[in-house]
Amino acid sequence: MARIVIAIPHGSIDLPPDLEPPFAPHVDPTFLRRESDAWTGEIYDVPGTSRLRYPWHRFVADPNRSERQKTEGGVVPDLDFELRRLYPVGVELTAAQRMERVKQHHRPYHALVALAVGEPGVSFFLDAHSMAEVGPPRGPDPGERRPDAVLSNLGGPDGEPIGDGTPTTCPADLTRFAASRLEHHLLTLPAPAHADDDAPEGSVWLNDPFPGGYGVQTHANVGQGVPGLQVELNQRLWLDAKSFEPLAGRVEWLNRVATAWCRDIERRLTNREWGGE
Repeated sequence: MARIVIAIPHGSIDLPPDLEPPFAPHVDPTFLRRESDAWTGEIYDVPGTSRLRYPWHRFVADPNRSERQKTEGGVVPDLDFELRRLYPVGVELTAAQRMERVKQHHRPYHALVALAVGEPGVSFFLDAHSMAEVGPPRGPDPGERRPDAVLSNLGGPDGEPIGDGTPTTCPADLTRFAASRLEHHLLTLPAPAHADDDAPEGSVWLNDPFPGGYGVQTHANVGQGVPGLQVELNQRLWLDAKSFEPLAGRVEWLNRVATAWCRDIERRLTNREWGGE
């Protein structure tokens, strides 16, 4: 059994065929792709890991939101990341419709992830995402340019607990190790050349602007021997900003980065060189 479980909650652009109420006409495959973690299924397709991909678009019922979350669009959002309506004017989802989405789509996905994480031999959890180059209006950092990657463990900018009693999902030393190795692979594994502003910088921030969402909060558990991180890769590393199509060779390059990075984490865990003992 794989030592690492990778959940990919926002990689799909598919919609259930019986979705009620339906989205507005402008919510088409092109739109849904731009509002997704496009090509993360391929990027995080790391051999030797267990991967679970949410089968629907995040706007159906967002698996990285709590059932009770009301902020940031909630578990069943009404607005996209540019604060535009997802449904026709006059169409409002009822509480019963929102709960039905949660029951049909949100809960079954998390049940599958929990089963995978509970398998014998699993010792690390990754909640794998991508992020826009610049923070959108519906986000924690609107208008701010983001780094190559963000790793989140519910801690502070050094990975240490923030002091309010919130437990981290991954020990600080293991979190900092993961950040340093991701920086290393982003810079040392050659990225296919494109425009200068598409070159990797090797910048990996901790818990800023994302402290860690529902996925890593739910499925990582240091006390039970399964630490975990949320990882966000900057879409500028592999997507053309205008066409939103992949830059030649970049998805494959990032898959090599993710694979090398996971191998480093596995070796670290095997040697038990972290603060969770």
